[in-house]
Amino acid sequence: MKGTLIVIVVLAVLALALFVWISILLLPPLLLAVGFMRYARGLERAEEQDEAEQERIRAQGLAAQAVVLKLGKTGAKLDLTLKVKRGVVKPYGVRIVAAVPEIYLPRVQAGKVVPVFVDPQEKGRVVLDVDALGEVQTTPGGGPAQECAYCSRLFSANDVVCPHCNAPVKRG
Repeated sequence: MKGTLIVIVVLAVLALALFVWISILLLPPLLLAVGFMRYARGLERAEEQDEAEQERIRAQGLAAQAVVLKLGKTGAKLDLTLKVKRGVVKPYGVRIVAAVPEIYLPRVQAGKVVPVFVDPQEKGRVVLDVDALGEVQTTPGGGPAQECAYCSRLFSANDVVCPHCNAPVKRG
C-alpha cells in the first residue's frame, strides 16, 4: 500500500513536471503563432476595407491632377507625396500608397503630373487613377499634349507659350 502511494506521488510529480515543461517550452511559440495569424487576418481585412474605400473614391471622386513631389517604395507599392491641383482650389499636399503596374512606373516619377481622384467629402483622401496612366494625354482640341515646365498643365504641342501661365515652351 505504501509502495503504491509512492508510485502515485512520483507519477503525479512527473505529470506536473511534464505539464510545466510543455507550458514553458511549447505554449509561448503556440501563442505567438496564434497571435500572428490574428494579426495577419486583421491586415487582410484592413486591406480589403482600403480597397473598397479606393473603389468608392474612384467611382464618386473628383478628377484632378497631382505633381509627384517624392516617391519611395513600400513593399510592392509606391509611397507617393503629391501636390494635388484641382480647379480653383488651392494646391495641397497629400501622401498616398498606390500599386502601380511596372509598365507605368516611368510616368510616376518626381516632377511628373499624374491623374488622381479626390474624395468629395475629404480632400485628403486621394487615389491614383492608374487606368488614366495608360492613356495618351491629349489637349481639348484632340492633339498631343505637352506638359508646361512651370505650371504643370497640359497644352497643345503646337503652342509657343503655355496658354495658362504664358511661360515659353521648352522643346526637346
